[in-house]
Amino acid sequence: MIHTLSGDTSPNQFPAISAQQLGATSFRADYGVKYAYVSGMYRGISSAKLVIAMAQAGLLGSGGLSVDAVDQVQGGVSLMRNSKGG
Repeated sequence: MIHTLSGDTSPNQFPAISAQQLGATSFRADYGVKYAYVSGMYRGISSAKLVIAMAQAGLLGSGGLSVDAVDQVQGGVSLMRNSKGG
């Protein structure tokens, strides 16, 4: 619940915003994405399917391919390149 200084908790006190309004407009323009949101790897763990899903949703994703074998990296890159929105 959001409180104002006057103690009013009415939802009408605050304008509704969409997810597209969050973050920097320049980020969205620079990366050609709908939302200023990034999904990335953590210790090399991120799948090609996650990157594809992010791209299809208008988001930026990065693949954590650093720990995979060369053939797995090549397969993941091919999968991302050949996907719709990837």
